[in-house]
Amino acid sequence: KEVSYKLEDLTSVSLIGRSPLFLAVNATFPGGTLADMIAHAKANPDKYNYSTPGAASQAHLVMSQWSNLAGIRIQHVPYRGGAPAILSTVQGDTQISVMSSLVSAPHIEAGKLRAIAIGSRERDPQFPNVPTMAEVGFPDIEAVTWVGMFAPAGTPRAIVERLNREINRIIQEPDIRGKLMQQGIVPVGGTPEDFGAYISAEIRRWTAVARANGIKMEQ
Repeated sequence: KEVSYKLEDLTSVSLIGRSPLFLAVNATFPGGTLADMIAHAKANPDKYNYSTPGAASQAHLVMSQWSNLAGIRIQHVPYRGGAPAILSTVQGDTQISVMSSLVSAPHIEAGKLRAIAIGSRERDPQFPNVPTMAEVGFPDIEAVTWVGMFAPAGTPRAIVERLNREINRIIQEPDIRGKLMQQGIVPVGGTPEDFGAYISAEIRRWTAVARANGIKMEQ
């Protein structure tokens, strides 16, 4: 469904936090590392498949970028939402998923999924043994979702600055920070300009990936 607004209709206020995405496989998938998965996929082109919450979702973009860099051929199976996508990998209908830590963590802890890489630049304190994409040979891939606050375009600068100060203060309060971390969100903060630059960079990066892989939104 098309949204009724454009980025120009908004004013960036603050990045609140970012949540890393896990590259996870079904618990029965052979091997325990990303290198093992790549080796199996190269030996069996088009045999394995991955689930995503839908075509042109961030998971689809990440997997398209990564499979190209890894030189493997795996099949995309889009679902309508994150819950059925991850359930398909838990059940073994698909072998691979890219999901947020909030969604995938319970299945990883239960031993139904095995996390083999994380998309953030740093390891997740909750899963310190899961290497980052950079550590396993893919430094160009950063796979995180983000949460931020916008205001309508034209909002007076004084109001934007006041909102920004309050957000930066609130997300660092111990109880709020703890609750965000429980949701898999690492508090970030920063200036409105920082947030605006981050959004612009994200749009450029993922637009390039989508164009390179012929990915389009479902109508």
